[in-house]
Amino acid sequence: MAPDHFERTFTRLIAPQLATLGFRMVRPPKGWIAPSKLYERNNQWFGAEWDWQDNYLQVALGRLYRFQDVLPRVVVRGPYAYSAMGERETPDAFLAVHLTRVARELQEAVEHLEERLPASLTEERARWEGSSGDGKSRYAEFLSRVGGELTRIQWTGSQVV
Repeated sequence: MAPDHFERTFTRLIAPQLATLGFRMVRPPKGWIAPSKLYERNNQWFGAEWDWQDNYLQVALGRLYRFQDVLPRVVVRGPYAYSAMGERETPDAFLAVHLTRVARELQEAVEHLEERLPASLTEERARWEGSSGDGKSRYAEFLSRVGGELTRIQWTGSQVV
């Protein structure tokens, strides 16, 4: 039942805007781990996921990369990265606040994605290293698992909805 909060709020606040911007939902090939919401437009990727048990939201706009994990996995890396963790808020209130912010920032982020992309990896490193005392080692571990960039066509078996 709890994941319905995300589905409902995402469908109301983010999906229409993505459609207006020309993004289309992409389903991962069978057996792949991917953000629960994954959209693509001209090799620009939007990914969003919500962990309802921890009340944790993660959103990214950028390129799609293979990620070494137990199962085949992809991650979105780029200049727009937003995450939030709620402690006391109800899921509906938490998602409404944070997805409203993403919706407000989305068009500008898409418009400037290509120009901001080159610097985004440096910014990504700073975010990781500034997140906690062991951020530097966690970022090194993350980088060791990141593989090559993937396009929708290269991502064999993917289907655009």
